[in-house]
Amino acid sequence: MRKIIALTAAAGLLVTLAACSTSAPAGACEPQVASGDSSSTVKATGGFGLEPDAEYPTPIVATNVQASVVSAGDGKTIFEGEYALAQVTLYDGETGDYLTSTSYDPSGAFIVRAGEGAGNLGQALVCSTVGSRVAVTANGSDLYGFAGIAEDALPATATYIIVFDIEDSILGKAYGTDQVPQQGFPSVVTTPDGVPGVTVPSEDPPAGVKIAVLKQADGATVGEGDTIFTHYLRVDWDDPHSDTATKSTWADFGNPETMTLTALDTSTGVGVTPGLLQALVGQKVGSQVLVIVPPAFGFPDGGAPEGVDATSTLVYVIDILGVVK
Repeated sequence: MRKIIALTAAAGLLVTLAACSTSAPAGACEPQVASGDSSSTVKATGGFGLEPDAEYPTPIVATNVQASVVSAGDGKTIFEGEYALAQVTLYDGETGDYLTSTSYDPSGAFIVRAGEGAGNLGQALVCSTVGSRVAVTANGSDLYGFAGIAEDALPATATYIIVFDIEDSILGKAYGTDQVPQQGFPSVVTTPDGVPGVTVPSEDPPAGVKIAVLKQADGATVGEGDTIFTHYLRVDWDDPHSDTATKSTWADFGNPETMTLTALDTSTGVGVTPGLLQALVGQKVGSQVLVIVPPAFGFPDGGAPEGVDATSTLVYVIDILGVVK
């Protein structure tokens, strides 16, 4: 029996993105996946953002990932490394049976990294545009890693049809203009993919919150009460190599995480520490911010994540990728 994969918030973030203007990639885009004989046979009618009525000959046999645009949108082009926010429906290519889908709730969408990091399916979305419906045909093995699908969840050689309605997109990393480093702050270097690394000075940490904008962008201004998409790295000033205190949303090209810019509610986990609230309100989407948060402005007693010492000074490198409506 084939296992049915539930496309839910447990496997991806359900969000709606506010539009913004940033210095993100633009211009020509080189697709990573082409249309082919299998994907081009898929017809998916019905309103955009609504569960499609898909028609195709069965069985469909896919020998590689193919992607065909069913209807083209005129929104932003999604470049490699950025994230598509999409409604998704999965069908069995042999029988034509519907298997599972996202909610098609207008308040939310499924987040998929374009390019590497979402199985081979992510490559099919590179150069797609917001507002498009895209039909993808792929083997079970091509879905491994997508929506948390494990290698034993689907037969490797079975064919599947995936219909994406791409509702919006968010940045893959901060694209702001590099700023002059400030003396006394940790130094930060990033890989071409945007993954940061931190070197902490060999001196005592500051007593107050310290904020430095490392990349200044021109996107939407972040306000108190907003929920934002972020990629971030967190380390302990006194023990920056601690496995327990260190957290990186970049690990294995994971999905961004959301931060709600309100005072932290320890009963729900919603909100941020006073230091982060001070640092992030007023920043712009596309910027990268370095924040030093001493314990007086950090997690309250009993509110620190597992492995984090509430008496420690924490260092954050935060990429602001988008604002949730």
